[in-house]
Amino acid sequence: TKSVKINTVTREAYYNNQLIENLTPKEFDLLLTFVRSPKRVFNREQLLKQLWEDPFYGDERTVDAHIKKLRQKIEVIGPQIIQTVWGVGYKYEDPGDH
Repeated sequence: TKSVKINTVTREAYYNNQLIENLTPKEFDLLLTFVRSPKRVFNREQLLKQLWEDPFYGDERTVDAHIKKLRQKIEVIGPQIIQTVWGVGYKYEDPGDH
């Protein structure tokens, strides 16, 4: 079974049947992007192009800051599901897939 369930109408996300509290719109969109492509590695540039204004005027490290906050909200509920692929980017690993 899937560990993460997303309701795109209400823009709510659940992990292990618990609501992930206080997701910002950008955090929700990040999580949705990852969940729709499990195990796919996204680099910062891909995430910026997909989820931020194009062209994006700012530091690409803004992606890291959003992922850090998203991870903190996930860790309250259970094991981390957003993995860092060193030197490349980030990916979603659903523990329910093992």
